[in-house]
Amino acid sequence: MLLTKEYPATHSMSTSWFFVDKDDNIAIFDIHDNGPVPVEALDTDEGIETLCFDSPVVSNSDGLKVLNLTDEQVELMLSGLWTTRTDDHPYWFDEIFHIDVNREKEFLDYLSVQQKKVKDDWDDRFQPVCLSRKLGYYMVSLDEDDDRVKENPHVRFLFESGIVLRYCGRPEYDNFGEQWENFTEFYAQGSCPYYLYENDYLAEEPHKRVGVPQYPVKLSQMPAHLRDKITRLNLRFSDSEAIQIAAEIPCYQSIYHDDFRSDNGYYYAEAIMPSGERVLVLNTENKNLPEGIPLIRPLLKPKYDD
Repeated sequence: MLLTKEYPATHSMSTSWFFVDKDDNIAIFDIHDNGPVPVEALDTDEGIETLCFDSPVVSNSDGLKVLNLTDEQVELMLSGLWTTRTDDHPYWFDEIFHIDVNREKEFLDYLSVQQKKVKDDWDDRFQPVCLSRKLGYYMVSLDEDDDRVKENPHVRFLFESGIVLRYCGRPEYDNFGEQWENFTEFYAQGSCPYYLYENDYLAEEPHKRVGVPQYPVKLSQMPAHLRDKITRLNLRFSDSEAIQIAAEIPCYQSIYHDDFRSDNGYYYAEAIMPSGERVLVLNTENKNLPEGIPLIRPLLKPKYDD
């Protein structure tokens, strides 16, 4: 079912969102610009990398922010990205550091001291997120007014003192240039702990599975405030190579097509099912549908031509 909503034609509206299946496995659907956009995702405008590294973050009893993934999930997600060179990275922002686990207190104490020097409450520099305490993986911004690496005293101290052993940049869209395919290919290697689906910028097309995780993230790993916002689909991601979201749940379509209208005044939009069948899905903001109004209809010719 589609719900009509206008979005500007811009890549800034690309977003991604979570779904959960019968086995409590979590999937990320990359929605691009043309929807259909799940109702739950309308206020997010999140990217795949944000969902991977920010959404599952919770605070533990000590007040430390932690990424609620297993060590196996984190290690696989960062595999192949580590480097010990610091002079080939122009800026430091949301970097992931592998520290000497025996010097964790030194690392956290140093960040705490630097954090107290930050005047703005909104500034999250030096506030670490623990990705894995056992492995010594932490994500933290050491960016200081865009100082370059060779001039950044925090980088020099942490590396030269041996507290930080190696680092890797948090995978971001910009790291892969303008070719989105390269970005999704990176996550489709099995490194992403979520099932990953994407479509081809066409609202009527189903989402195709491009990534199958070795260690799938479960619903129980998501923060409590997100669990109620993640829609459960009546299927299994492991069995579903393609999924038409608009036939499963209420969605907004980013580009509204006023091509099909039923005799009772309800609008429909064309959608393609995974089988290739073209159908009409209900396109209305009325969530409380009266009886007899189908969510999916046989494809009919438009009653109103442009």
